[in-house]
Amino acid sequence: SFLSWLILTARVRSRHPPAWWGAVASILDPSDDSLAMLQHSLACDLLNFYNWTGVARTLTSRGEFAAAMDTASRGLDVLPHRQIADELFAAYVATGQFDAALATSQRFIDAEPARDVDRLGLAAAQGDAVAALAIRNKIDADPAAEPLSLAVAAVMGDRAEANRLAALADAQPLGFLKLLDHIGQCYCGAPFDLEVTPNFARLVGEANLPWPPSSPIKWPLKDW
Repeated sequence: SFLSWLILTARVRSRHPPAWWGAVASILDPSDDSLAMLQHSLACDLLNFYNWTGVARTLTSRGEFAAAMDTASRGLDVLPHRQIADELFAAYVATGQFDAALATSQRFIDAEPARDVDRLGLAAAQGDAVAALAIRNKIDADPAAEPLSLAVAAVMGDRAEANRLAALADAQPLGFLKLLDHIGQCYCGAPFDLEVTPNFARLVGEANLPWPPSSPIKWPLKDW
């Protein structure tokens, strides 16, 4: 398959794997080999934020939270990029350090709607469905805000909406990349049912990638 070919090609390119491979490796295959590849890529280019996020995300996916925090913190010292901050935020949430996660969002995320999404995530991580729904309604009422993603629907426990959005993404060209991004944002294992994404399911099966992904953050509102 196309995805299988991409992964195979990346693994034989021992020096500079492309950014998309970092997403596949860190989300669906956080193995020792994947981590070593991403760490090598980071050592080659410290000014590429994808390299920092790839290593930090892989460490979080493996449950190595202290190492993920250290990597993301060092990355922010070099390159204060929002996506690196997202990885530090996720590692804090995974370890129940909600105040530190909120402080990270307030420091590195400039746009208030994006901060609201982080606040929603914190409410969901603490099992506060009422607060999460209130923030969701606030975001929905803001015409300037982006529609909430399937990752947000998943952590709020809205399985039907997550599946609806996943099916829409799966039907689009290169939809598997969009689904990978949502899985990485969620840190919740499978944010959707695989049978609603037949194209993505076929690629995962052909590439012999594990499913469901790891769930380093335990979301109390998500029951699947």
